[in-house]
Amino acid sequence: MSIPLPPLVSRFRQAAIFSSAAGRPGPARVAGASTGLGHREDIDWLRAIAVLAVVGFHFEAPAIFGGFVGVDIFFVISGYLITGIISAEIVSGQFSFARFYERRARRLLPALYVMVACAAIPASHELLSSERAEFFESATAVVTFTSNVFFWLRSGYFDHAAVEKPLLHTWSLAVEEQFYLVLPVVVWGGRLLAQRRRLVLPGVLALFAAGSFALGLLLLRNGAFASAFFLSPPRAWEFLLGSLLAVSRLPAPPPGVVQRAARGLSLILMAIPILALRPGPSSPGLNALAPCLGAALFLWSGTGVANVPRHRMSPLKWAAFVGRISYSLYLWHWPLFAFARFAKPGLALDGWERAGLFVLTVAVATLSWRYVEQPFRTRQLAATPRAAFSLAALASLLLLAGSGVGLLGSGAVSKADRAAQRFDAYNSYDMKPLYRYGACFTTPDGRVAEDCLRPVSGKTNILLWGDSFAAHYFHGLRAHLDPKT
Repeated sequence: MSIPLPPLVSRFRQAAIFSSAAGRPGPARVAGASTGLGHREDIDWLRAIAVLAVVGFHFEAPAIFGGFVGVDIFFVISGYLITGIISAEIVSGQFSFARFYERRARRLLPALYVMVACAAIPASHELLSSERAEFFESATAVVTFTSNVFFWLRSGYFDHAAVEKPLLHTWSLAVEEQFYLVLPVVVWGGRLLAQRRRLVLPGVLALFAAGSFALGLLLLRNGAFASAFFLSPPRAWEFLLGSLLAVSRLPAPPPGVVQRAARGLSLILMAIPILALRPGPSSPGLNALAPCLGAALFLWSGTGVANVPRHRMSPLKWAAFVGRISYSLYLWHWPLFAFARFAKPGLALDGWERAGLFVLTVAVATLSWRYVEQPFRTRQLAATPRAAFSLAALASLLLLAGSGVGLLGSGAVSKADRAAQRFDAYNSYDMKPLYRYGACFTTPDGRVAEDCLRPVSGKTNILLWGDSFAAHYFHGLRAHLDPKT
């Protein structure tokens, strides 16, 4: 499996992990009062922590070994903000499914579609034919909100490396988009059933969260690591943790020592996995608990805390800015990194090159936030709901058509393709007979058949013991040492 961006992304936004365009929760007396009355600066700080963790991990920054948990943090933020907004609008009688999805479309699609369109330009020239085909197939999956399923179906030990998939990071967006298809219905139905019974909705959300978490653990235990990583059901509990906080109406932490202690503990819970966790088959599962609980505690610790004026050079002011551009920063960092590596003969960037690429990524993300995200979110472009949906539909059709054209053109063979195809032939041979797969190598019960170990009289007997690298030698050794067989 190639991820945390996989190994090498969610992720994220008001409309998704990066959450919210119109209507971010403001200072309130209870944790669940996410009514969109004001802007909480501390949530921008939390977004900054999450996106910098992800970018640092993918850019191979020193000591950011577990930065992929930034995706989990974003999922918690998204669940908290979106559930709070939906719940508050239902209570006030202002909720509309059409308005909800209009806001999501304005928040997610413009920057996402621009990124995909721009990435298609170098993909058409820099990728090999098989890689080009996969790129345009993944672009189709992005438009249909199924890229997590697309990459799940293509995950595996012998799959292309993560860096060869410029749109791989969009898996987390698909998880969020799928969550948004279900969440409004669940919250609306829960509120309808609850009426005056305050605990019904939290109980429903808690039940779903527990089931999702248990499913993830079961998948990991049974070795279905890619399913636990990419698919929405085992990831839903991360969103629902934020959702539970949004509807729980927990009392705000007392200002002073308790509030600061909660904030400090939340930072520790997030910092430890970001700095110490390693990618592996045990994620998300239990490894996601600490960062998710830390994110929820961070959100709770900021309840009722008013924003304060800050000097424009204040580090917290800059952190808030990074949080505001976090969606675009997430969208652009991975394709820029992937294509920058393609430009290097050894597919590796040195420290200075990665630092320069980070500066470039921030610049591109800032432009994307200012000139793509903001005009749609503030209705400078597509001012009406009808215009927003029409433009989204037209852009989706154009991207699908462009992906179709790209797929048709991906069969054209270049000089580099022909050179690569000679090596590609070695990837298509059936190695199982040569490795004696299932008998002498990777047997179902871990035992090696006696025929693989029985000495042969009159010949030199060699015991070949090892992994797949050792198995590579079997056929050649047999052909050389015993050419009659």
